Amino acid sequence: MQSEAPQTEAATAEGAAFPLPVKALASLLVAALLFWGIRAADQIGGVGWSSGAVVFMAITLCVIGLCYYWILCSRTAIDATSIRQTWLWPKRVALADITQAKLIYVPYLRWLIAPRLIVRARGLGMFVFHTADDKVLRKFANLFLGAIADTSPRQKIPARESQVAGMPGGKCVADHKPEGATDAVTAHRKRANKHYRPQPQPPKPVASHRREN
Repeated sequence: MQSEAPQTEAATAEGAAFPLPVKALASLLVAALLFWGIRAADQIGGVGWSSGAVVFMAITLCVIGLCYYWILCSRTAIDATSIRQTWLWPKRVALADITQAKLIYVPYLRWLIAPRLIVRARGLGMFVFHTADDKVLRKFANLFLGAIADTSPRQKIPARESQVAGMPGGKCVADHKPEGATDAVTAHRKRANKHYRPQPQPPKPVASHRREN
């Protein structure tokens, strides 16, 4: 029983859903909104507000506040059975229900565009999971490749439905070393280019016509 705890811990990855620059940018926008709201408080207060306008403004401010809070506090986790992310509403998808996975990852803009995994779940529609954690991203990379690394039992997605940023996945599914998700993405792109680049066609035989005497 004691040996099962390390395996479960190794099979589970959890981290922040959004990177620090995204949180800083969200904080800057909210601070700017508050600053201009305070400066324009006299003008806003002098305008006659209808009850509908007041309700609409209150709902808008509540949505902005909730989104800002969850950008700061949202966390994403993936284990051997499911993917979860805390948000305005908890998002959870069982790995066994995933029929399609697509990873959006921009290496040099990762600080601004949070990597995300878009999955289609059987009977549940589409889900988007963000992550700023390297371990979670590595799990995401292994998931879109068609297999979950370091988990038991191994869950697979049909290779024909595995995609990465619009690139077809095909049958080139492989396990990758845990040096990082970037290595996994790069390795997959190389294998995809090798498998899906145009193949040279053999020359067609030329039919010879014999003349009958």
